[in-house]
Amino acid sequence: MWLTKNTFNGMRKCKWWRRWSIFGIAIATSLLFILAGTGKIAAETSRSSLPELKVHPLPPSLAQWSRKNRSGDYFSQVKSTPLGYLIWSNFPIKYYLDRPLNPDENVASDIRFLNWVNAVTKAIEEWDKYLPLQEVENVAQADLIIKRKRPSLREIIDLETGETKPPRARTALTKTEESYTSQASFLDDDFLPTYGGKPISWKPSGKRINRGLYRSGNGSSINADCNGAANILKKVAATLKFSLKGVSRGVLTTPNRVYFWMA
Repeated sequence: MWLTKNTFNGMRKCKWWRRWSIFGIAIATSLLFILAGTGKIAAETSRSSLPELKVHPLPPSLAQWSRKNRSGDYFSQVKSTPLGYLIWSNFPIKYYLDRPLNPDENVASDIRFLNWVNAVTKAIEEWDKYLPLQEVENVAQADLIIKRKRPSLREIIDLETGETKPPRARTALTKTEESYTSQASFLDDDFLPTYGGKPISWKPSGKRINRGLYRSGNGSSINADCNGAANILKKVAATLKFSLKGVSRGVLTTPNRVYFWMA
């Protein structure tokens, strides 16, 4: 067989490309082995840096629990929070419950506080069937801290989505009883008893002399409705934390008249 010059050069090029292809495959295979070995070493290193697995035993009340009927459960609905799950290994779980100091059953704010404490206590009693719970008086010893506080007026950032949530609005409703607010004199700073708690020796400094007219202890005549309204504000001033220094004789004598009409 006779080979021409062009045919011979083509065969030489083919052999050259074949050699370089084999060399490239060898290099790629070596890199794959190196990367796989590096990943394995990194995985073993990361595993060695993690803490050892720990078994968290269930409390006795849950360990002995069995489902009497096939009504199902809600465990599949439980989702993890951005901070993870709450896990306890020591029982009972100690909790601190915020309670009012020296509550007065005749004060509206204390009544709301006591109602909140009763509702939380009832919920804790129901959970105590499944998780052993123990109340402690020292907040430093508590695993859980349950406090009653007003909702924040600041913007809240969702840790999971990163979105900013608008602040929650507070209610503007404040309830109070109106005992003796019409009889007592606001200008004389009379003591305002609660319903059923009036002392035997209590007497108002002034009195209502005509319809819509009240005379204080120093002889000042003021609007009777304004005197009663000022005394109602006086009952809730301590709870709402505002000052009544601007409520003077002139304000109670000549109230502003506001007309409402419909077009």
